[in-house]
Amino acid sequence: MITNRGTDLNLQQIRLPEISKGSLSQEYIYLLEASAIEEHVGLLHDVDLISLGYLDPNIVKSNNLSVIMLPEDYQKNTIFNKVQDIFAKYAQWDYGLLRSIAAHESLQNISDQAASVLVNPFALLDVTLKRILKAGKLPENYKGSIWEMVMEQGYTPAETFSLSADELYFFLRHNKEPYFPIGSPYTQYSDLMANIYLDGKLLAFIAATSINGPFTQGQVSLFRHVRDRMELAIVSSTELKGSSEVVTYYLEKLLKGFPVDDKIINYHLRERGWRINDNFRIYTIANASGKELDESQAEFCLFRINKLQKDVISFTYEGYIILITRPTDEEQNKAYQEKLKDLLAKLGLHCGCSQTFNRFNDLKYYFIQSKAALFEGEKHNPEKNLWNFSDFYFQHLLSSLDNSTSLKSLCHPGVLRLKEHDNKYGTDFVRCLQIYIFHGCNIAQTAKDLFMHRNTLKYRLGKIAEIINMNVQELSENERMQLWFSCLISGIL
Repeated sequence: MITNRGTDLNLQQIRLPEISKGSLSQEYIYLLEASAIEEHVGLLHDVDLISLGYLDPNIVKSNNLSVIMLPEDYQKNTIFNKVQDIFAKYAQWDYGLLRSIAAHESLQNISDQAASVLVNPFALLDVTLKRILKAGKLPENYKGSIWEMVMEQGYTPAETFSLSADELYFFLRHNKEPYFPIGSPYTQYSDLMANIYLDGKLLAFIAATSINGPFTQGQVSLFRHVRDRMELAIVSSTELKGSSEVVTYYLEKLLKGFPVDDKIINYHLRERGWRINDNFRIYTIANASGKELDESQAEFCLFRINKLQKDVISFTYEGYIILITRPTDEEQNKAYQEKLKDLLAKLGLHCGCSQTFNRFNDLKYYFIQSKAALFEGEKHNPEKNLWNFSDFYFQHLLSSLDNSTSLKSLCHPGVLRLKEHDNKYGTDFVRCLQIYIFHGCNIAQTAKDLFMHRNTLKYRLGKIAEIINMNVQELSENERMQLWFSCLISGIL
């Protein structure tokens, strides 16, 4: 066979053509002797043929033909009847599928019918790669194939594909034709997937692996047709459910800062065994690439995240994944964060976490904290993927001040002179003053912290006093606060 055709099953029937009477249709496959094809080659272009006898491949390619070559001593009528039977077989199969779809039979029944012409079984997966159903005959021993995870865990982990998260989401979303996922670790088999769309939105996948036999072009074509019929079946189906919670109005109102009656909050929290004054933390999760999470990607990630811990409120909001946890103690919180870090790395996500709070009504403020932790963490500590707000409190404070006014205007002029001296002479006077004030202007404690002799520290404090034109040993409480905060500000100027 020589062909450059795709996987679309566009052929309707077989014909015995009279070439001289007109052009041939692309809807049929034509049965001809090789000698007749060669004689009328000028009238043949871009059609599908069965040739009884050998054809020069150059003739085939130059005329964009798709040809199956059979021995010339085969009987034409026998071949014609056999091919007609093949068309009749698949037409009957397809008619049965359409009849079941029209009758609104279950997705399982429709899938079982669809799988009857496939060598390998397939799974219907939602956008999170969670298994909805399995159709077709799976061998007793499927160890070492992707079916091991699909059947035993109920979903296909993202790490099955050795692609970055962004590459994986793009790859899964933008393939209209059946495709072989790149980078599967199961090298013993090849995997085949096809996307299912509803109104242009990615809704699900069908996926198979060559566990019973290889994927020939014919099998890939049938697989594509099964995908098309499953799309029809799913249009009116209610069997596909999203994995995230609906953002109920009370959560959205709280995140936007609107008041919500305590009775309403208590009603919703009681359903999961929570109380309004429990300890809570809020996590804001974003794409590590900086792009906004789309709905399909968010669903995919939420399903995996929800596997880590059941007692979590999870949903999408403003292009983020939001998690609200109820840690009973700091050890439990640390354990959850460690598991979350590992998963975030696999999914290509970043996360900011608020401080622990115990008034659910204040959700807005801790949502702001979690977003601030995300922003400051990506800026100041990019080698990590999860950041806590408490670690970036001052960075956020200074960023907020800088957005409302110039930080330099808040910095004591003496500290600015001190910073200029450090930059010019390589001294460390700003840090020395900051630690000195932090220890309440205590010489002994500051010298210990700086690993410095007391006399050396006194000498440096004398030089600092000259530069800032202040007696550092007799600072008022207000002066200490202004100088210490100025030292903090100078570090980012």
